[in-house]
Amino acid sequence: PQDSEVCVLLGYLQLCLGNSSATTTLQDAVAQTSSRALRKSLAGMAKIYLALALDSQELGDSQVRAEQLVREGLGLHRNLQHVWRAQEKLLPQ
Repeated sequence: PQDSEVCVLLGYLQLCLGNSSATTTLQDAVAQTSSRALRKSLAGMAKIYLALALDSQELGDSQVRAEQLVREGLGLHRNLQHVWRAQEKLLPQ
């Protein structure tokens, strides 16, 4: 899809359904949101969802990339950053 919001939503739905094409869709979404002057939160969502997709693949390099995308995504999406940090505090160390 050419529309960035639609691309992010499609990737999210594919991710939720366990569809293997989620990674490709979300990579496209990250590229689209990075290349345009769009809402930072949309770019942040795309990066977080891509990180989750990569993490689910459990490949060596994808783990490092996923962690990087989470940091970048949280920096762009302040509301999600707040929720993420609150959830981290609830996890056992």
